[in-house]
Amino acid sequence: MAGAPWCPYSIGVMAAALANEGQATSAEPLLVALQGDAYAGPVGLAVYSLARGEIEQAVEWSAKAADQRFPAFIPRVIRAFEPSLRRSAAWPGVLKKINLA
Repeated sequence: MAGAPWCPYSIGVMAAALANEGQATSAEPLLVALQGDAYAGPVGLAVYSLARGEIEQAVEWSAKAADQRFPAFIPRVIRAFEPSLRRSAAWPGVLKKINLA
């Protein structure tokens, strides 16, 4: 986070780490920064949801991130965490959206 505080991957992981350690109030400003119409916000929220074990939410955010066509989203999130994401019934639709199905 210190090296790339602007990176949605870093923000998502840091927010999840804080939330997982019971520091939800510290995680909240990070999550707010990712919400709304922020470019790459869905990427960070997908990472956050994955790190929290919230697979259905991660798949929803992944679909929104696919719409934004964020660079490196496929190798860093989609392929890296696909075994977990496959547990969702909505996952095949996300793969279709990004032409991987």
